[in-house]
Amino acid sequence: MIHYISSSDTAFSSHTTMSTKPETDLQTVLDSEIKEWHFHIYFHQNNAAEHQAALELRDAVLRLRQDGAFVAVLLFRVNMDPMGPHPVGSYEIWVPSETFSSVFSYLCMNRGKLSVLVHPLTREQVNHEIRNAWIGPSFPLNLATLPIKSDEIPLQYPSLKLGYSSTAPKMTLEERRKLGDDIEAVLRGEKEAARAPHRDA
Repeated sequence: MIHYISSSDTAFSSHTTMSTKPETDLQTVLDSEIKEWHFHIYFHQNNAAEHQAALELRDAVLRLRQDGAFVAVLLFRVNMDPMGPHPVGSYEIWVPSETFSSVFSYLCMNRGKLSVLVHPLTREQVNHEIRNAWIGPSFPLNLATLPIKSDEIPLQYPSLKLGYSSTAPKMTLEERRKLGDDIEAVLRGEKEAARAPHRDA
């Protein structure tokens, strides 16, 4: 079960603002794209079966990373007590956008009965509050332990040159629009595919 947090699930803080319209400017969307994510695996620390399941999943992720299935960096420690905003035992997995879908897919299929908090890494507390998702049942978070906003995006593992630290060449806006036009042309033959509106000049 994937549970997306909505406004009915959590109280909005006074600093939280919601845009009235989704952003559609291509450059703005590209500039604000999330490049790094955290997956937090939760387990009730006094439940031996859950603790064992969490450790087995941790070991499996490490083995699959070694085998090249995806890039996922686990923090060295396993929290056996509540830590920061996390109300139960947990551990952290850092994932760059380059392999996000592979890790998300793997955890969806292999988490068993464990819950997984997924949130982006940016400068704002709202990542944990309203920009998050849950695989499995959600837990209440202690957001009082987090800063409202950080001065900089907290880069992790820049030596990998992935995520925000990536040095890979980027597509130009013209190349992206050409790709979009090619996709639209193909989808004109798909009866069930919605059509995109005309592009503004």
